[in-house]
Amino acid sequence: MKRYLVKDDTGEIYDIEAETIDEAIDEMHLWMEDVYFDRSDGTVFYSASLYEVDENGEIIGFSLYDETMELHPDEPACTDGDHDWQKPYELLGGLTENPGVWGKGGGIVYTEVCKKCGLYRTIDTWAQNRDTGEQGLTSISYRAPDEQSKRWAGIL
Repeated sequence: MKRYLVKDDTGEIYDIEAETIDEAIDEMHLWMEDVYFDRSDGTVFYSASLYEVDENGEIIGFSLYDETMELHPDEPACTDGDHDWQKPYELLGGLTENPGVWGKGGGIVYTEVCKKCGLYRTIDTWAQNRDTGEQGLTSISYRAPDEQSKRWAGIL
């Protein structure tokens, strides 16, 4: 049995005992998934690194594995069952053939609106973890319906 240490970007430390590096990584993922973050403003990026440690608990060498998890917010409930995500040009702008879509670095940012309740959803396919600078992540955020989206959805 080997000893490992997981160190996250908040300074939390978690000790793991595992037979193999793969078992340690699996245990690290379980630990990371169990940490609570408020995601009401959108996706939270959570990073951690796995290290091997000696019998005194001292880190041996460099990290063996690094992970950034994208913890997306729960999708708000729709007033009428499942959301019907659409990209109406008249509401979102952009190009008529690709409304609500904007280029960003190596990805895109696109916004959709629910035809049933007027809720907005924005997905950024080139998001950046502000803590580590890592790019190319995906973030999701939701914005409450406004007068325009409600009118477009026919609920105003």
